[in-house]
Amino acid sequence: MLETRLSDQFAGNCKIGSFTIFNGGTYEFAGLAKASDDVSGSYRIFEDGKILDGSSTSGYPVAIETFHTLCLGQAAKEF
Repeated sequence: MLETRLSDQFAGNCKIGSFTIFNGGTYEFAGLAKASDDVSGSYRIFEDGKILDGSSTSGYPVAIETFHTLCLGQAAKEF
């Protein structure tokens, strides 16, 4: 079985929308999604320059919940 190490902390800069999550990934919250973004989530979140499509597979639910926790009031709850 492959071992996956997780961080014991997460951090963010709510002014610029940058944050990290438990898997060590770095994300950018970029506001409301537009119809042209072709995502199922309400917000645009990027990981390494690639937009998360809103699916569980993309990591969107974990990323948006982490952003909500770090930056209260900057985005409406979805889940």
